[in-house]
Amino acid sequence: MPVAAAPGITIDNMGNGVIRIGTTKFIDPNGITSYKVNRGTSPGGESNLASGQTLPYVDKTGVLNQIYYYTLNATNGSGDSAASAEVYTVLTETRDPNLRDANKGNTPLRIASANADTLLLSRNPARQGFTITNESTAVLYILFGTGVASATNYSIQITGSVSAPFLGVYTSGAQIYTGMIRGFWAAANGFAEVQELER
Repeated sequence: MPVAAAPGITIDNMGNGVIRIGTTKFIDPNGITSYKVNRGTSPGGESNLASGQTLPYVDKTGVLNQIYYYTLNATNGSGDSAASAEVYTVLTETRDPNLRDANKGNTPLRIASANADTLLLSRNPARQGFTITNESTAVLYILFGTGVASATNYSIQITGSVSAPFLGVYTSGAQIYTGMIRGFWAAANGFAEVQELER
């Protein structure tokens, strides 16, 4: 088995000293088992921050007002991939104030879970970010792009999180995906909360 391809990377400055790292890459055929998260304070100066991670990864260890640079490596049975592209952000106490909730009334959309292909967000060229919280005990499979979401056709998966909703959040970052987002639950129970941001 060859090593996995270099993953895509997303970054989201959540405010309150929290940075969330995710991936944009579709499922690699070479069996990714975990990720290495690398961080530095200068371009190209990243060192390993955490290994053996699932994504999204939440970093709460930074210093406010410091610029941080991140890369990812994907790991499989043959070793580590090449590093992802580099992304960066300034760690702040507050989220970008220019972002507004695209959902009317500042309330996340609640979408009932289904053991079938389900539209979560339509294509939106104005999108500047989104959050998907899986309030279900079942795994939620997310598909970015066209096609039918299923347990074998997906881009990322969000674990069931009724008991720990924070772990079930997927947030986009610097590389904003503006296309269609579809979902499929391993079992129909609970719902997803979906929030979209625009400028």
